[in-house]
Amino acid sequence: TWLFGATGIVDIPLAEQLLKSSQPGVRAAVVRVLHDHRHDIRTGPATLEKLANDPHPQVRLETLRLLAVSS
Repeated sequence: TWLFGATGIVDIPLAEQLLKSSQPGVRAAVVRVLHDHRHDIRTGPATLEKLANDPHPQVRLETLRLLAVSS
């Protein structure tokens, strides 16, 4: 996840797949990448709602961080 974020190129299908990971650290890392590339990527409301209700607090925190700068 860090590698595809650091290259400046975000593979959207890969990001979508990783957001379904059973590992919360992976999901949180993808949200951080989405935050870093928020001007290039449009994250749909349904995806953001799902992430905001993620069972893991780190994923929810990263989502709030993304939402805070998106408004």
